Amino acid sequence: MLTDFGASHIARSNPTTTTQAAITYHWAAPELLEEDSARPSQASDVWAFGCVTYEVVSGKAPFYMWTDVQVIHKWAKGEAVTPLKADPDRDALQIDKPLEKLMELCWNHNEQQRPRSKEIVRIFSDLRLSDSRPLPRVDNSALTATHRAGSRMRIDYAQVYQILKLIQEAPARESNYETKNEAGSSELHE
Repeated sequence: MLTDFGASHIARSNPTTTTQAAITYHWAAPELLEEDSARPSQASDVWAFGCVTYEVVSGKAPFYMWTDVQVIHKWAKGEAVTPLKADPDRDALQIDKPLEKLMELCWNHNEQQRPRSKEIVRIFSDLRLSDSRPLPRVDNSALTATHRAGSRMRIDYAQVYQILKLIQEAPARESNYETKNEAGSSELHE
């Protein structure tokens, strides 16, 4: 599960006790660099999700070929660059077209036109991805059978989303536990 892309905008204190923002520019949405008052939003999280997706399929960080200054300079000049368009090895990546389209939607430079979370879940459901990783080299028939069956299994992303939503909405519960004290009698802790 991927969460809290807002961490790409981290507050830190410097020796003068003022607060500065540290942004991981390679994953940050362009709008976070436009104004000092810009704050992470769902739209900037969607941009970062596209970057993480790119990182998973390519094995490379977004804009890996550029420094932070070069990324900022491209956006300051108004260039609508994305990690995929900027990658000199783009053609060698062999990314499925629907997944490439999803990443490009996430990287729309107009934050209002990026997909919402529900739309991303729907797109992933429609991808019908299968597990094409090679079988493990371990001689374990149960593991091998599970892996083979998994390539034919369909993941119900809508159900996964509902489960995660329930977990997120669940009230925090205090746990009670019992221990023995030095005298050997039980004590209940809250």
